Amino acid sequence: MEDLSQPKPPRALWPVFVWALLAIGLFLAGSKVLPMLAGPAPDEDAVRSAERAKAYADLAVEDQQRLGTYAWVDRAKGKVQIPIETAMQIAVKKLAAIEPGPAAPVDGQVEATPAAPATPAPETLQPAAP
Repeated sequence: MEDLSQPKPPRALWPVFVWALLAIGLFLAGSKVLPMLAGPAPDEDAVRSAERAKAYADLAVEDQQRLGTYAWVDRAKGKVQIPIETAMQIAVKKLAAIEPGPAAPVDGQVEATPAAPATPAPETLQPAAP
């Protein structure tokens, strides 16, 4: 039988620390060595990347053509597509022809009443009573 009156000596913790340091060291060494052994990753997306580049180039050419040519958008409704430069010139001419006016009141704000004239009109002046 064991003698329960005597306390057990504490267990040594140094083996736990040694094993932990060894595990950390192996992990760090493996993380440095394994990528070098594997070599570079294959470029599997090279074909897809080339297809995307070609599609982008085709789209850019199509956009340039659309921005610079006349075409029917909807012949039945009479809608046409015009070059962007022409559209900008038309817009500038239309905007230049519009006379500026007062802005509309913003929703939620009280509309300002027009100010009274500083001097009354001559016909409204009355002579002073004697």
